[in-house]
Amino acid sequence: SDDEAPSSSSPLHPGLQLLYLVHKNLASILLQRKDLKQALASYIEAVKIDSSEVTVWFKMGQLALKIHNYPMAKICYQQALQCNPHHWPSLDRSITVTFALGDYLMCLEHISSALERDCLYSKGLALRKKIFMEQPSLEGLTKDLFLY
Repeated sequence: SDDEAPSSSSPLHPGLQLLYLVHKNLASILLQRKDLKQALASYIEAVKIDSSEVTVWFKMGQLALKIHNYPMAKICYQQALQCNPHHWPSLDRSITVTFALGDYLMCLEHISSALERDCLYSKGLALRKKIFMEQPSLEGLTKDLFLY
């Protein structure tokens, strides 16, 4: 019926799609000019319109890292993984950022996902070992994460 709310997969109105592309392209231009903060601001405007593109969130995470805004980077990589849980670059960066921020539980959750895909993922194995050395109680708490 006509009074149903649009689904999240419904296409954007052409005007909104155009505005989204303007913000995305502006961010690219600002990046080329090394104006990282303004580029990030343009990406934020873009994701306010359409938050479904994994590559935009990933680029935002990269920018946040460059300007040393680690909490923002964490949010961006989390959003990228919401868009695509299999996006390896976002998973890898999310592990790094959550570890650096001391969010060990979330870091271990991401390490678990990574190790399910690549059981020899050396960064994940090394960080898991370091976390368990620093906080031994987490080993028992998270043992179910590492069954597979």
